[in-house]
Amino acid sequence: MAIIDLQKRITEGETKLKQQQNLYEAVRADRNLYSKNLIESQDEIQVRIWRCKWYTRTRTRTRVYTHTYPHGLE
Repeated sequence: MAIIDLQKRITEGETKLKQQQNLYEAVRADRNLYSKNLIESQDEIQVRIWRCKWYTRTRTRTRVYTHTYPHGLE
């Protein structure tokens, strides 16, 4: 009887271990996905910051140009 009980406990332990391994793999996959999304978002933010700076510089140059030269020069 003791051997049967031990075998049953071993089987239950193995089942529990498999479940924990599956949960670990799911968490790991989620972490990798979130990490990938974070990197992509950070790259997109950097591109938007660069574009904003570029537009600001272009706008400033355009204002300086339009205020420096009188209109009507041909």
